Amino acid sequence: MRMEWRHDSETEPSTFFIEVGDDNYEVRKVEIFKDGRSHRVGLNGADDIGLAQIPVDSIEEINLDPDFHAIEIDATYFETEWEKAPEATWS
Repeated sequence: MRMEWRHDSETEPSTFFIEVGDDNYEVRKVEIFKDGRSHRVGLNGADDIGLAQIPVDSIEEINLDPDFHAIEIDATYFETEWEKAPEATWS
């Protein structure tokens, strides 16, 4: 899924690429900020700290909120974004 979050914050990401598992939980995620910075988080060790702890809503449910817009993407598109983003570092 690709999701856009419409907001004015410079400290929060505005674009998300999310791989959702069969249980509707995030498996991997790329976050991109308005200034072009990005990072990725996944289920491989400590970096899963950035994954949501609740199931992901359906695209239809997400799109009911005017601050968000989500679309389904294919695995190749997700992998391209995943490979471009550096691993997240938490301080």
